[in-house]
Amino acid sequence: MKKFKYLFVILFITVFLCGCGTTKSVPEPRNVQKVLEEYKFDVFDTTEQVGYSESALYATKGQVKANYVKGSKKYDIQGIFLDECKNIYKKVTANYKKKDDGGKNWTNLTVTDDDKFYFVGWIEDSYIVIESPVDQEKLMKTMVKELGFK
Repeated sequence: MKKFKYLFVILFITVFLCGCGTTKSVPEPRNVQKVLEEYKFDVFDTTEQVGYSESALYATKGQVKANYVKGSKKYDIQGIFLDECKNIYKKVTANYKKKDDGGKNWTNLTVTDDDKFYFVGWIEDSYIVIESPVDQEKLMKTMVKELGFK
């Protein structure tokens, strides 16, 4: 397991330093909130509870949870993104599938196991974490694209 963690960190460092040729625009908080509300999420402004944020949103819809943060420092957000990725690997069962992708200023990780779908996306100074039942995977992937993180 330790070898896997080291390989995972090396992969992300490689993506951060070298990256692919693509770049993405940072999603604006008001647009993220709009998309989440279009998908019938209850959206809460949690900016005051997140000390490193310019804007933070927490959204729920049944068993689905989404947490979006636009941070004040890019490097803080990168570190938190990596922490969130590690947290997902602590939650998943032994039987999981993963997919990661990245570019010059962005990267994301999608993990599914028998019960859950997890998505963590980072673009410049913002990140989003989504956790949902696996039966809503297709809907969540569509939403992630609309949010601009995929």
